[in-house]
This record gives sequence, C-alpha cells and structure tokens, in this order.
Amino acid sequence: MELKINFENEQAVEQQIKMNMDRLGNVVRDAMREAAMETRDFMQARGAEDIEEAGNFGQRWQDALKVEVTETQRTFRVTAKMEASEPPVVYWPVFEYGATIEPKKAKYLWIPFRGAAGTDVWPSVYGYPENLFYAESRKGTPILWDKESKEPKYHGHDSVTIPKKFHLHEIMKDEAQKARAAFKRILAEMRAE
Repeated sequence: MELKINFENEQAVEQQIKMNMDRLGNVVRDAMREAAMETRDFMQARGAEDIEEAGNFGQRWQDALKVEVTETQRTFRVTAKMEASEPPVVYWPVFEYGATIEPKKAKYLWIPFRGAAGTDVWPSVYGYPENLFYAESRKGTPILWDKESKEPKYHGHDSVTIPKKFHLHEIMKDEAQKARAAFKRILAEMRAE
C-alpha cells in the first residue's frame, strides 16, 4: 500500500520540512554531544573517586584515568582508559581485577613490616644479605632482620593475594547505561527552549 500526499504549496512545505529537519538535526547533534560530555565527566569523577577511596593511591593514579569523547559525522564515542607509563601505576589491572602474586626468582616475596624504618625499598636495595639476616619466627614465618639494630624489617610469603580494589569497569558500564537517559533529558530541554 502506498500513501501519497499532494500539497497545493508543495515547494513551500518541502522547504519548511527541510528547515525543520536541519534545525532538529543540529539540536539532536548538540544533545548527543552534551550527553557524551556529561557521561565523560561523570565517568572521570566517579573513577577518580573510586581510586582515591581504594586506599593509598595518590594523584598520579587518578591522573592516569583518561576519559575522552571522539566525534564522527554521525556518532559520539566515550572512551575510558588507564594511561599509565611507569610503575607502580602500570600495575593498575592488579587492583582492578585482583591477583595472586608469586615470587619469580626468590623463594619468598618480602613484605616490609608496617612502620619499620628504611623498608620503603626492596630488601636487595636495603642491603640483603650484607645488612640483613634471615631467621624464622616461632610460628615458622621467614623474617629478614637488621644485623645492626636486630629489628625485624621484612616478612616472607610464598604468595600474596591482592583483592580487587578498583571498580572502574563497573563505573564505566553504569555511566554508559545512563547515557541514553541523559540524551533524552538534554534533548527535551533543548527542544523546550
């Protein structure tokens, strides 16, 4: 079935329809752009907040989270990624997914005792075996002790399990799902103006 409508002033009607479509097309595109940028801003803010709340993660961790909007002729794309180029930030997936870490060459992973002076470096940098000696605790835990002060500095483990601390994928997915509602709201606001 075909429906055909003829107008007496067909040329004027066609011109009005084209003008309305052009105007509405720009409104739709502007609404898409604004919704994409709003989504970007929410992803960036919530992601940075999640990193900050995860524990001892400074500004460089938050700065590595990049959320960008790219525009093509018909679409807007919001892309979130971690742009980390140096340790420790390059290890962000460990905190996003969780991981079990095992020693590569040594028998143990050496973890510094909390608050022990000078343990902000690896045992080899601290001076193992020159400045540290190995002994087990009464419970059988391997410990590296300072030879001079006789204080415990590092405790050894066969493996360390790091739990998931970041929720970046969940945040990005949640904000992406909200983008359609944001677009509808912004479009309605723009058309009401």
